[in-house]
Amino acid sequence: VKAIDDTIGNLKIVIEEAPSIIIMGQKLIPDKIIDIKKITTKMNKEGYNLEYLNIDYNIAEAEKKINDIFGRLNVLNLEDSVFELKTILDYFDSLYHNFDKEKLSKRIFEDYQRSILIKTTKLSKISNDLNKRIDDLKYSYDLVDEDILVLDTINQELETIKEDYNRIIEMHRSNNFAFSRLGKEMELLNTKLSKTEEKLDQTLRSLNSLKEDEKRAREQLDEIKKILNQAKNNMKSYKLPVTPKNFYIELSEASSAITDMIKELDRRPISIKILNTRVDTARDLTLKVFNTTKEAIKTARMAETAIVYGNRYRAVYKDVELGLIKAESSFNRGNFKISLE
Repeated sequence: VKAIDDTIGNLKIVIEEAPSIIIMGQKLIPDKIIDIKKITTKMNKEGYNLEYLNIDYNIAEAEKKINDIFGRLNVLNLEDSVFELKTILDYFDSLYHNFDKEKLSKRIFEDYQRSILIKTTKLSKISNDLNKRIDDLKYSYDLVDEDILVLDTINQELETIKEDYNRIIEMHRSNNFAFSRLGKEMELLNTKLSKTEEKLDQTLRSLNSLKEDEKRAREQLDEIKKILNQAKNNMKSYKLPVTPKNFYIELSEASSAITDMIKELDRRPISIKILNTRVDTARDLTLKVFNTTKEAIKTARMAETAIVYGNRYRAVYKDVELGLIKAESSFNRGNFKISLE
């Protein structure tokens, strides 16, 4: 009775699982194998290298496994059959993902193949032009060693990138490598090229800024001279009884700073760092003279106006007369602030 019961139980499992095994083994998997063979043949014609997937070998192994499973099914042995068939099915499903990955990698490779070549040619031209100008820049400006060494580094990096690019192109032409690998190689190469491009841009900006700084310094020199002349004219425009002592001191300092700035502009090579310091110093001292002049005239004008106004009450109020005497005395000595107070 127990033997009969076990047999019936085993037949129940066979009845439940056999349809799935038959559908997967005779319909689903064979259809996928046919489809995958078509896709593989087409992609091989289009230049894809799919050898790393071992498709033919795995198809042959899958067919062997299916035959073995059906052989065991004939004697009602279903042990692990469903699991093995699902594993085979999952493998063939994963191949579609690999096909899509190869197609995407091919597009990436072809895009980088063009863009890297164009960008490398462009950067090489800029680097060569910069190297031709470096002697003139050395004569005109006091360059540090880092500015020159970075150009050598950039040239070496560009040569290495060209070599790597040619190597990848040879790999592609030999058709011995999958696009997934070629695309990745191109992505890494593009990253290296972007870093070199950034380094070249920084160097170019740094060297171009030397001329910009010199040009800006010459423009500021004209502006500083204009401000200093305006300060002198302001002092002449208002008839002060005494010119403030600090005016001549500050005027001398500003004039000396302007002279130093002109000398630095005429020097070859120019040290931009020192030039910028000279510009800042000359500008600050000139503005100081201008502000001193402006403040002195403003205070003197207010003090004079107050004295003229106070004269109306001089004869009436003794305190006003005494205050005006002190104010006039301070005014004539050039102490305009004290006079105003």
